[in-house]
Amino acid sequence: MIGWVFALYLLLFALLVLAGKLPDAKDSTTRVGPAQYLVRMVTSIKCIMMTGLLTGAASAEQPGFSLEPVEACLAKNVRLEDRMTCIGLSSRQCIDAPGGGGGYAEALCHDAELAFWDDLLNETYQQNLASAADDPALVTALRDLQRAWIPYRDARCDAVFKAWGEGTGRSPAFVECLMRTTAAQALFLGRGL
Repeated sequence: MIGWVFALYLLLFALLVLAGKLPDAKDSTTRVGPAQYLVRMVTSIKCIMMTGLLTGAASAEQPGFSLEPVEACLAKNVRLEDRMTCIGLSSRQCIDAPGGGGGYAEALCHDAELAFWDDLLNETYQQNLASAADDPALVTALRDLQRAWIPYRDARCDAVFKAWGEGTGRSPAFVECLMRTTAAQALFLGRGL
């Protein structure tokens, strides 16, 4: 059921793009491009899944997805450079599993790992804020860092999305970009400041 809804969202997104109904952000103060619309759609799907309206459960997992490869890698690596090699291990295993290939399935595999990194990013950000509570300048710097990172992530992944043109690989490439960029930020913040 979730797969069907995700496919419907992607079809709606493609129709909006083809019909030219997405706003042109060149003269706008708020930049909203195709990639941001895709982020909003993926977020909407996650919200629906979390409420259990479609699955009857709190969340749904991509078949063949496991966090074990990423968690095992993180457990045995301490240095930031070594931990960066952990990014994408779970989504790669998911994609290589039966039924994991193809654009739609690849996007779901990347999205499943993205959820892990996003949770880790939020956790490490909050830990850094808590440990810096006695230093208002550091708290401000952390907030500024995160606020600057979000538009960077969006612009980076929007460029990846657009680089694919009309190719069917653009959605999985976009979600993979979100996953890798989020993971790198989580690991950067996780090293402690």
